Amino acid sequence: MCKRLKYIVLLFPLILLMLTATSFAERVLKPGEIKLELEQMESEQVEPKMEVKNIHLGKKFIKLCESPNERARRSCGEVVTSFINAHVEMMRHDPSQRVICPARTLTAEEGRRAFLRWVKFVPEAPTIEFPELVMQALRFLYRCDMDLYD
Repeated sequence: MCKRLKYIVLLFPLILLMLTATSFAERVLKPGEIKLELEQMESEQVEPKMEVKNIHLGKKFIKLCESPNERARRSCGEVVTSFINAHVEMMRHDPSQRVICPARTLTAEEGRRAFLRWVKFVPEAPTIEFPELVMQALRFLYRCDMDLYD
């Protein structure tokens, strides 16, 4: 169990790094161009203009979870359970701030199946961007009983 948790903890930041890197991979500048661009921005004192491409990572994450490939499905479930575990750990000092309250620890497969049940229930799910997509699902699926903290 400890060995598997170690891999999940290592996988979570890697996935976030990969998703972040894809948004910056479209435009690569040489070091001299970066310096020149920064100098121009400072002299003009203009907000930097970033081209935003809607790449629908939420839709891609759903496809990952529905994949026939066992490894892809396991990765999906591990991301879902990592979000749960991270949220619980971050709010450990103040449980009243928790918005995700699972009754017990979930396996990766249970997390994946619960997420996909929510996706089927919410028609606009493919249009929600990752990671907000996962957080919305978890907030709905594992709502906290607010009476516990009142």
